[in-house]
Order: sequence, then C-alpha cells, then structure tokens
Amino acid sequence: MAWQELFRHNLWLKLSALALAVISWFIIHLAIQYDLHLEPYRLGNANIREFRRLRITTLSDPTSPRRFQILPSEVSVRVQGSSRLLSELSEKDIQVFVNLTDIKDAFNLLRKVEVLCPTGIQPVRIRPEVVRIELVDNP
Repeated sequence: MAWQELFRHNLWLKLSALALAVISWFIIHLAIQYDLHLEPYRLGNANIREFRRLRITTLSDPTSPRRFQILPSEVSVRVQGSSRLLSELSEKDIQVFVNLTDIKDAFNLLRKVEVLCPTGIQPVRIRPEVVRIELVDNP
C-alpha cells in the first residue's frame, strides 16, 4: 500500500518532469546527430551580421614556387558589433585566410580558417572552421 501511495503522490509532477527530460534528450540528440550549434546569447546592444561566400586567401612564403588549393574555397562568417559599425561593414573589410607559412608538404592537410575584422567587430562563427589544403602540381 505504501508503494502505491508513493507512486501516486504528485504523479502529474513526476510525469511532466519525465516528459521534459525526454524532450531535452531528444533536442540534444538531434543537435549532436546533425552537428547543430546553439548560438550564445547576445549581450547589450550587439548586433549580428552574416557574410556568405567569402573567398579564402592564403598566407604563404612569397618566394615559394608551390601553389595550393583550398577546399572549400569559400566560407560564411558571422560577425558581431554595434549596429552603426555593421551597417558600414562590407565584404572587403573582412579578411579570411589560412596560414601556410610553416607547411613543408601538403597532402590532405587540414588548417584552421582565420578571420581579421576591423576594430569593434568580432567574428562569432566561421563555417567551415577547418579547410583542406592540397598541393597543386606546377605545369
């Protein structure tokens, strides 16, 4: 009799807690499975703007005769800053590059994409964050 009373006491609270746990697990499971990233909350009056299909440039030794291919060759960059700065910002103001100055051999090498923005603008997200570098044969 005591077990039945323990089970029935606040049954609606127990069932709603179970439902909330199942829903939370489902959302987290989908986020992991489909590689979804939850964005952090914006603080203050910071605004966000996204630039798509920005071309990646290479930072390499100018005396080197080697040529590299970057896959993919373009990225999307989400930046954060004041609304005034974001309204004046253009694609030319954002520099997207990979640093290849220390590369000896480039056979399916992975490199992190780096972004430089004007003062007052911070990159929030870069997609993809990592690109593949391949050495192109010289003709």
